[in-house]
Amino acid sequence: MEQLAIIYYFPMNIPGIGNLGDLTKMKALQDDLKKQELSHEYNGVKVTVRGDMQLQEISIDGVVENRVLVAVNEAMKKIQQEAAKKLMQMK
Repeated sequence: MEQLAIIYYFPMNIPGIGNLGDLTKMKALQDDLKKQELSHEYNGVKVTVRGDMQLQEISIDGVVENRVLVAVNEAMKKIQQEAAKKLMQMK
């Protein structure tokens, strides 16, 4: 019963965050994007990326290059973290 009381009193529209229904939709969209993949090939370089911008595979002339894949994904993660920090400072 106590959990129901907490849910009942929890505001559905939080200033600065928005409607919780919108957050639920955003989470569902993120989950859906993780399942989508797109591949592109140019001059013997093939890249496969997910909808959440994570590289799945990089191959050059048919050879999978895991070192490049890891380096690019780590760089993407770091720049996303920096962007998040800057957004938090704006509040």
